[in-house]
Amino acid sequence: MNCADCKYSHDTGTALLCWGQRFAPPVDSDDWCDGWKPRAGEPGWTSCGYSLPSIWVSVQAYIPDEAPMPTVREAYLIDTTGDGIPEAWFIPALRRAVHLSEVEAWRPMADPPKMK
Repeated sequence: MNCADCKYSHDTGTALLCWGQRFAPPVDSDDWCDGWKPRAGEPGWTSCGYSLPSIWVSVQAYIPDEAPMPTVREAYLIDTTGDGIPEAWFIPALRRAVHLSEVEAWRPMADPPKMK
């Protein structure tokens, strides 16, 4: 978990305000959150507006503009200049890169099953 999932983190439109419980699990809106936009949601997903994964690391990416095709796909950030600044998301299944703004959220790839 991270601060974006915290029960007391609130997106005011211009900033992320946080009042503790850094690693809180996702929560439903309560009296404290009424009138705010709690940033608690699907466990494990991180808004791209909050943080990005490391460059060249495969993650699951949520790309809502791909509907009605699958909107969750493997993706990784690319940096062809070597300056450490991400240029785009590369989506292997689409065989192309998409603009940074097209991916709304990401999460780490799931661990493989433990086989006996």
